Amino acid sequence: MDILTSNDEFDNIKLFDSTIEIVSFVDGIEAPRYVGDKQQYKIFKFFLNNGNGKRVQVITWNDEVDKVEPHIKLNYIVHLDGVQARPPKASQFNNGNVPYELQIRSNTIVSNLGKYKLLCSSDIEPENVQFSDVLTTSTRVIIDGYIKTNFAPVYNNKLNKSIGCGSLTDGEYKLEIHIMNFNEEIYRNLNLRKGDKIKIIGTIQTTVDPPCFIVQNIKDLSQIDGHMPLKTVIKVSRTLKKRSAENNLLQQHSNKKSKLD
Repeated sequence: MDILTSNDEFDNIKLFDSTIEIVSFVDGIEAPRYVGDKQQYKIFKFFLNNGNGKRVQVITWNDEVDKVEPHIKLNYIVHLDGVQARPPKASQFNNGNVPYELQIRSNTIVSNLGKYKLLCSSDIEPENVQFSDVLTTSTRVIIDGYIKTNFAPVYNNKLNKSIGCGSLTDGEYKLEIHIMNFNEEIYRNLNLRKGDKIKIIGTIQTTVDPPCFIVQNIKDLSQIDGHMPLKTVIKVSRTLKKRSAENNLLQQHSNKKSKLD
């Protein structure tokens, strides 16, 4: 959908710019709540997704909450005109995958442009990448790995719903996986066991620690040939880190250079 803010436009956003304009669909909403020592501040938080791998956290405070909240509906396209990019106060609470959050202010115009067709994101052909390289990606990709922690529903307070939570391993590192639209019965019927090899489609979220891989639907998960012995799966304890992914790319570059020499 051409109207949605592109990845390049997200990447070009500058901190403290107060004239940012963005169009994306709502993929998560937190109920308004009061914070502060005396519960004196009201905050409302939601998340916008461009359907191509970028997700940004949006916040609004106090008097603006009542003006903004009626426009924010799950899976609806929202146009924000005149928001400000700010560094998150605590990066561990930033549930977007960009290094900033957007703050709605008194001059921000908020418009609802109608329901987003989730199939739009499926039109973008995902790229196959190595498990160890996934932290260097920013769009929808395909990775494969062995089930370390089998998937089960976990209630996510930030999203106000249950998601599927599990992990994969390549035998050396492990990576947490979140399935946003999780159906426990459908997953149970797949009869997947610890150590089974699967292929998944999704996007990496690196602004949280540890990073996690976001899968939209169980349909983006399928079993493939291969199985890792239980004794190997259990021994994996290291979480996939950005540095290991960067080192892997450097090694690939070094290998290519050696071949040329």
